[in-house]
Amino acid sequence: MLRAKGVDFCRAARDGVDSAAAFGPRLRKWLRAKAGLGRAGLVTFSGGYDMAYLVKAMFGAGYKLPATAMEFEAVAGALLRRRRVFNVKEMARRCPGADLRGGLDCVAAKLGVARAVGEAHQAGSDNLLTVI
Repeated sequence: MLRAKGVDFCRAARDGVDSAAAFGPRLRKWLRAKAGLGRAGLVTFSGGYDMAYLVKAMFGAGYKLPATAMEFEAVAGALLRRRRVFNVKEMARRCPGADLRGGLDCVAAKLGVARAVGEAHQAGSDNLLTVI
């Protein structure tokens, strides 16, 4: 899907930015700060991959992610320092009387929310649609 959108994974691997080197120290400092995530915590839409990316960005590509979901939750919980994580997909799925299952675009369409900018799977566009 991302290749169809023009993402060149070979070029990204060869010429891309090392996210751990560029952002890892800043992310660690931000997460340690009392006001880093604020009171809201983190808002995601089925954000397991987002959390894995955050962990990899903080510790580097050589960091081996935990083998089980339980171990991963412990690592993520320690990084977030017990701040709240709001999974909008899970929240929508549990709304009584509403059929809000599906991907981000499907749930947004059922709620009558239009994408403000960009296309699906573009981080800024998906982020904005998630919080609207």
